[in-house]
Amino acid sequence: MQPSSSWRPWIVLGCASFFYAYQFLLRVSPSVMTEELMGVLAVDASSLGFLLALYYNSYATLQIPAGIVLDRVGPRRVLFGALFLCISGAFLFSLALSSWFVGCGRLLIGAGSAFGFLSCIKVGTLWFPPSRLAFAMGVSMVIGTFGATLGGGPLALVVAAVGWQTTCYLCVALGFFLVLLVWLFVEDAPKNTFDSASTGPVENTTSVSSGSPQTSSANASSAPGDSGGILSLVWGNLKTVASNPQTWWVGFYGLLIYVPLSAFADMWGVGFLMRVYGVDKNLAARIISFVYVGMASGSLLVPVLCDKVQSYRLSLYVGSFASTVLFAGIVLYPLFFSVEMLYGVFFSLGVFLSTQTMAFVVIADINPSHLAATAGGFHNMICMISGIIFQPLIGFFLNHEGLPLPEYLKAFYVIPLATLGALFLAAFTRDTYPQEKKAPR
Repeated sequence: MQPSSSWRPWIVLGCASFFYAYQFLLRVSPSVMTEELMGVLAVDASSLGFLLALYYNSYATLQIPAGIVLDRVGPRRVLFGALFLCISGAFLFSLALSSWFVGCGRLLIGAGSAFGFLSCIKVGTLWFPPSRLAFAMGVSMVIGTFGATLGGGPLALVVAAVGWQTTCYLCVALGFFLVLLVWLFVEDAPKNTFDSASTGPVENTTSVSSGSPQTSSANASSAPGDSGGILSLVWGNLKTVASNPQTWWVGFYGLLIYVPLSAFADMWGVGFLMRVYGVDKNLAARIISFVYVGMASGSLLVPVLCDKVQSYRLSLYVGSFASTVLFAGIVLYPLFFSVEMLYGVFFSLGVFLSTQTMAFVVIADINPSHLAATAGGFHNMICMISGIIFQPLIGFFLNHEGLPLPEYLKAFYVIPLATLGALFLAAFTRDTYPQEKKAPR
């Protein structure tokens, strides 16, 4: 079977992408529950920021192990395990019997979510040729950001209607529905898989459960029961990825460009709009959700534009520069924008932030194809450090909410500074656009 010749690849990718959307929904859902959670747990903004940021601790810590597991086991069984972790975490979080329950719930959700986008990357590299990988990742990002959009305005309406705790129970039920989808439709790999160094399919000589086209010698060195061989192979794979300087440049770019999402859209943005513009929670959440609507639109648009200009790196430049300008305007001159204008501002911000998808494509291109998930996990680990650092940091500054508005806004100055740093780092990334490789020198 040719992986790109039927709808089967898109069905498998769709299931992985729906899980990515689900974990995104769980990630951003506390942004419309902050007041209720602070009341129930009797904590301040700084403490709540620390508790919710535990998601990023487990998410970031498990990125490399998640990539290695996906490369060795394949997406089907991994998706089952990841969904179990997310469902368990969402259930613990919904109980909210103490800060301990909420913290453990966020840790479990983060652990399961660590496999979200990496599963899409793995499915993409197994079921699609390299020429279609960027578009496939764009589709995954569209579906994933749909989950984030639901976690904003629509979820705020549900919270207002049935309460935050019942809303969390509904999220748990949604997780079980996704388990059914994975069981029905997801396979580890087609009969033929694609090698990024070739232009066509190659036979998948490993077992279906392995999930990656590795050579027989590699398999021999990691035979069942040979723990030393497995550890040696894992360390060798990780060393291959980490020893590439481009892995680090692209990774730190991802960390800084992700700050507007992890620190603002995922956590403090709703409160920011309520304080600065005096809008209610539902309206604030609806406006913030336009960041993800913009990301969904940009995730399909950016790969097309990259094909037009035949460059991935140019998209990194444009995305970081425009994000810096827009966010600097938001935090330095917030009253310049009317409430109606904010829809367009945050939609545009999302479009420009969607260029981060190309960083994942670059990471996949600069590392061996059979290490796609390991490389993607390494990259995602670095990106998610942004949440670990900046969610509690901004929460610490926001403990002084009684200060005048100009002082309050200073807590958010770090965001445009971060995207400005991403613009600087973009200059050190290699452009891996395929047509550029083929161009005569």
